[in-house]
Amino acid sequence: MSAHDLTSLPPPLPTPHLLSLPTEILQSIYLFCLSPHLPHASPVLTTALSTEFIYKLTFLYAFWNINPLVFVGTQDQQPYEPGPHVRCLFRPLPVPQAQQYDAEARTKFQETVLAYRWCTFNRAKLYFSSIIQAATRDLFLSLNITLTPHDQPRLQSFIAHLPARPSTFEATALDGCHIILEYPRRFATALLMIYRGPDPRFDQRSSPNLNIRPTEVLVIPSHALTGEPEWTEEKVDFLRMLCSYVNLRTVQYSLPAFHEGMMNAVVQGNYEALLVLIWQADRLAEYKDSKSYVRPPFEPPAELFRLVAKCGTQDIAPSGCHSSDTNFNGPLLSIKLFTLLLRAHAEAMPQNDPDITTWAHQLLKYEDCAEYDQAQPFAQWVLDWGIQKRRSEFLEFRITNMRVSDRVSRRRMLFSGGGVSRYRAPIGKETVRRFVGLCGSDGRVKGFEEEAEGAAESLKA
Repeated sequence: MSAHDLTSLPPPLPTPHLLSLPTEILQSIYLFCLSPHLPHASPVLTTALSTEFIYKLTFLYAFWNINPLVFVGTQDQQPYEPGPHVRCLFRPLPVPQAQQYDAEARTKFQETVLAYRWCTFNRAKLYFSSIIQAATRDLFLSLNITLTPHDQPRLQSFIAHLPARPSTFEATALDGCHIILEYPRRFATALLMIYRGPDPRFDQRSSPNLNIRPTEVLVIPSHALTGEPEWTEEKVDFLRMLCSYVNLRTVQYSLPAFHEGMMNAVVQGNYEALLVLIWQADRLAEYKDSKSYVRPPFEPPAELFRLVAKCGTQDIAPSGCHSSDTNFNGPLLSIKLFTLLLRAHAEAMPQNDPDITTWAHQLLKYEDCAEYDQAQPFAQWVLDWGIQKRRSEFLEFRITNMRVSDRVSRRRMLFSGGGVSRYRAPIGKETVRRFVGLCGSDGRVKGFEEEAEGAAESLKA
């Protein structure tokens, strides 16, 4: 080849660069690896991967549970085979048949996904709902359940979204099988089912006899617990949804984040946020020690009691008027917040605390005002409880479980789970009676779950 021929050759093609690839190929690369770091590598990649299609598949892979059907009873669990609706939901990717990551990596992946700006409450609710829809439709196909023309649209409407209230669907199929489906909590990410029919996988003695839980939440991220920068109704409902159906023994969370969220709820005067936080913290505390029969209570930090008292004191002007520079609407809200803390763990309230005593004495000044009819007796209850000797006595009793009999001790507390404790000490009976008269209704105090969910009787055993 001559020198002239060499100089006449076309210049070499530029080396292909990842960012120069078409959007469809960039999306395929991302779906192949599902690396949470890829969207942050470049603004070009961020734009290419910012589509509803990518959001949905990222969320599905982060939260999919490879064992979405859990049959109740002693029979062996059958391996799950994805049906056409679940396969369509994951298309073009295959439905995961085995965990792609270990538990730690999956937890980090979920935490990353929940921190994305696109992972809003409404979008996450839509994705959770779509997974439940697909899994339920495939289940009905596998059971050959055919509903009446009246019940079929009712079922579709029932599973079309996560309801804001516990709700139930009940129907009898054309072959005589009876079905009950229940969302046991507000924005629940799982369904409970009772099936009365010939399928041998169902234990007819159990109610419910199937849990439909196609997703698995492994972590409650700190930003969902703190409510920063401000608690809103949407943030409270997002927290409800994440906590609605988790493994209470293994789910990851930060207790300091719980405390920070409670502090923020108190400062902002958000009763609903504080209620949900205390309820979830109490649920998690119950299963903190899986080897013990003793139910460990959630213990609010002493500073939380003091913070309610300080905010309540600031909200009472010397003349009896309301302060205009706080989030409180008078002392009645601070009483409600303080009541929540007492129901969580009354024994955690600091004794002879100056901030709490000052607040209670200010409440006593308004005994002649009709608006403060509740404030005066409640303040006296707080003052009495603040100086009352609290015995750290334990009740010893026997628990028999699986032929093993153990003697265990349970601390005699005033309240448990938000309601009056059945194991309270005799010395506390009069104290509880006065409290129920002040803060209860129909002679009782609701538990946290009953108040937070407004739930009626559930299918749960």
